[in-house]
Parts: sequence; structure tokens; C-alpha cells
Amino acid sequence: MSFILGLLENGKSMIFYSKETHVTR
Repeated sequence: MSFILGLLENGKSMIFYSKETHVTR
């Protein structure tokens, strides 16, 4: 369960980072 939770959090962070980068550019 912890592994899945971590993966989900990582994916969310990645999407957020990508969105921020897109907005900055």
C-alpha cells in the first residue's frame, strides 16, 4: 500500500512540475 501511495504522490508531483514548467515557458 505504501508503495502505491508513494507512486501516486510521485506522479502527482511530476504532473504538477510539468504544468509549472509549461506555464513558466
